[in-house]
Amino acid sequence: MKRFLPLFAAGLGLLLAFGCSQDSRPPESGGRLLSRDQVRLLSPADFAGKDRVIDAMGDFTLQVLPGEASVVEGEAFRLVAPAGAVSQPVTIHAQWLGGDGTGEIGFNFTPEGQEFLLPLHFELTLPLQPADLPAGDELMVLYDREDGWYEVISNEVHWLSVDEKATMLARLEHFTKYLIATGPPPDPDPDNN
Repeated sequence: MKRFLPLFAAGLGLLLAFGCSQDSRPPESGGRLLSRDQVRLLSPADFAGKDRVIDAMGDFTLQVLPGEASVVEGEAFRLVAPAGAVSQPVTIHAQWLGGDGTGEIGFNFTPEGQEFLLPLHFELTLPLQPADLPAGDELMVLYDREDGWYEVISNEVHWLSVDEKATMLARLEHFTKYLIATGPPPDPDPDNN
């Protein structure tokens, strides 16, 4: 038994080293995944002195009833639950993550794990222009999987040059934490290595 103990310890060490690596492939997902080192999460500090919109952002609640459309909107956001999005009443709570000025730009939506029969439409307007992004990066909405990986949520960005703002539109199919980030655009030819 004593002979096998060092061999067992070495094997366990290798298993832990390879099994817990941040470079390992993420579990399968339906969307494009980016690792923590591929994205730059935006924070309120990125908007310091640019616009009061970030400071005015806050938590909100929305009651969604079956068969009825529901809307909540603020100065820079809008969440629409279309009629038929739920089969029973749901109270949505959204916690603004940038509230203390040091968090990320995004919301933590609850009830955690809530899935919708029809996607909710989320709109967020930020004081950004394309020149504010790192060269080659795109502005995106991310689902934070909280395992070091982020899933890119299908979204559209509309640049409002007159107001020097960007409006992001995203479809949310379930609830969790959603963040705004910059990162690499999709590979135009994923099969070309």
